[in-house]
Amino acid sequence: MKHIPPLLGSLLVIGLLASMGCGEKGPEGHTVSGSVSYKGSPVSRGTILFTPDASAGTSGAGMMFQIVDGKYAETKEDPKRHKGGTFQVRINGFDGKADPAAELPMGKPLFKEYTTTVELPASDATSIDFEVKK
Repeated sequence: MKHIPPLLGSLLVIGLLASMGCGEKGPEGHTVSGSVSYKGSPVSRGTILFTPDASAGTSGAGMMFQIVDGKYAETKEDPKRHKGGTFQVRINGFDGKADPAAELPMGKPLFKEYTTTVELPASDATSIDFEVKK
């Protein structure tokens, strides 16, 4: 067995220690989550899309979430973050009764696409709730 020079050994140990505990870093920014209801009831299934409003000076990536049992939030598998600002919001809601034969994986639409705007804070937004009014 060859002898490892002390400097090289020290560098290897420092490199190993520096990499310990360093997992994959998540995206920068803030989280958003909340609920979506229609006629006073939670939307069973659907999608909610947040698009930065460039006319209001908001930039960055859009964020799309699945609505399940009236709730939406990022998942560990698909993290989404924002930096705050004005966002256009588009909501599509379904009854949750999937009908693959009719190509309705989330069921029948409850309403036409609902659009609104929202101001997201430059911090985690843990309860941005929407009541679809149509």
